[in-house]
Amino acid sequence: MLKATGAVPHGGGKKFARDSAEYALILRWLKQGTPRGSDKDPSVTRIDVAPRSAVVTGAANSRCW
Repeated sequence: MLKATGAVPHGGGKKFARDSAEYALILRWLKQGTPRGSDKDPSVTRIDVAPRSAVVTGAANSRCW
């Protein structure tokens, strides 16, 4: 949690603030002992990305992000 909130330096940068909903959710999960859920819980069976391919053209394409 210290790295994710930027309280200690690291290469990934700050991910969320201590007063954010994300922080509260992860903290609650940690305090509960990081439960994994039950075998009856829904699970991801497939992820589709659309479009399947893309072509970027123009001047902006020459920069690396």
